[in-house]
Amino acid sequence: MKHYSPDGPERPSSHSENFPKRLAPSPTFRSRKQIKTFLGNERNYPHVTEVSSGTGFAVRNQLLIQLDYLEFPADSSNEYKIIKGRTALLEFFNNATQPGAPQPFLLDGNGKKIILQSVEECLCLNDSTFLLKGEGLHECLEIKAAGEEPPGRHTTQPPIRASLNYIIPSAWANEDSLEVEPLERWNDYAKDWSQIQAKTDGLVVAILDTGIEDNPRYPLPFWYKKFEDPCRRQHELEQIGWNFSTLESESGNQPTDDNVLRHGSKIAHIIHYLAPGNAALMILKTFDHYGFGSLDKVFCALQYAMDNGARIVNASFGYYGSEIPLLRDLLEQMNERKILVAAAAGNHTDFDGFPNDISVQRLYPACYSLELDNVVTVTTLTCEPKEECDCQESKSERLLNSITKVIDKALDIKGHERLPYENYSSSFVNLGIETQDGSFRNLYPIQTPGYQEPASIQGSSYATPVFVGIAARYFLDIQRAIQQSPNEPLKKIYFSVLQQKGVIRKDQSLRQYVRGGFYMLSY
Repeated sequence: MKHYSPDGPERPSSHSENFPKRLAPSPTFRSRKQIKTFLGNERNYPHVTEVSSGTGFAVRNQLLIQLDYLEFPADSSNEYKIIKGRTALLEFFNNATQPGAPQPFLLDGNGKKIILQSVEECLCLNDSTFLLKGEGLHECLEIKAAGEEPPGRHTTQPPIRASLNYIIPSAWANEDSLEVEPLERWNDYAKDWSQIQAKTDGLVVAILDTGIEDNPRYPLPFWYKKFEDPCRRQHELEQIGWNFSTLESESGNQPTDDNVLRHGSKIAHIIHYLAPGNAALMILKTFDHYGFGSLDKVFCALQYAMDNGARIVNASFGYYGSEIPLLRDLLEQMNERKILVAAAAGNHTDFDGFPNDISVQRLYPACYSLELDNVVTVTTLTCEPKEECDCQESKSERLLNSITKVIDKALDIKGHERLPYENYSSSFVNLGIETQDGSFRNLYPIQTPGYQEPASIQGSSYATPVFVGIAARYFLDIQRAIQQSPNEPLKKIYFSVLQQKGVIRKDQSLRQYVRGGFYMLSY
């Protein structure tokens, strides 16, 4: 189902009734660290601005739009002229942006006229998606018909910046000491792929993150393919994924992990550790050195994963705000193809000053979990044994405590608690990963002189691949269940199989934090 693209154009009874089409307000992710990173690094982020409404950061003067056709009055009569198809639309916009030519323009929510300066195409996405550029487009909250050239379809969110969901340790690595080696072992990848295919039975896990550091000391089973550049559809290139990052990199299309904490590499190693021979890893670099990326690149990466056979997607990122039609549409297409998306619930530190119940301040794609059967949202839990009371108890109190213990055992209550810095929701969070102290063992410590990375890592980013790795371990059973019950909701099948394996359990006391009270043991 496409929310922004009806089956065909409807003739409006009048020009004014054809519009407006509303945009969602800009998603928000305003932690102090992010504000400092953006506002203090104009050299690295000259194209990023804080929107005037105070709702977050957007890519300056850009808007991603879903546009099937343009429709406007041909003359003073009620006849309408329609420009339809990618080629015709590009020709119209390109001609309109030439000096002296009549320019198409939009009106924002305040009635301000916005002149389009250029239109760019990216062939990763479908043929009706365009990136518009024009002064002030990043603040456009509403599109209205304007003059004789109104836009003909719904629009998406501006290509705002999304952030990874991890907790930054107090000891920060020296950026300058982290050397990044480009990925160059293409012959090895090609040779390994035939063996990996046989072992994994075709299971491909796509990781949308900061890329991968290909370290010979920590070998990983990479997905591999030689085919055209997905963005331009020219020149055959060897790929273990793709670099969609918004910042230029020496590695070009190679998804090299240049993040200061090697966030993507850590995600990949957690998945591989839990499913060592069960999954080939497709590496899609969508976040840069500082852990930021724009959602238009996330869209491209999701399309890439869908087009190239990924069965599970690890999405350890998110943005706060309203839903985006194009993002929802991509996830719905993935649901139709039985592709699971594991999304991080986010951390309280992502958004200072607001409750970390994402039912109140929504985080996407995590909050699509309620409506879409293929989105599983993951957070972290602690498991503390209940303290024994050493005080003098009356006979009735001893009896009551004995009954309580029996009930706790029957309901599998272990004293689980949510973490104060982890997001939660009784509606949108599907699974908690049980830990002793809220942290995970660091399976890929970065190597740099003079810096000893902590042995443990924290954040819902690292909870998410725990679920992905376990799901990959039992994927053959899950795949058989999908084939036997093709109309069953995907999430229900995954949870049912993993419950049968004793991996996913229930704790009724968790229902206020996790939908259904489901939790899973960590590694």
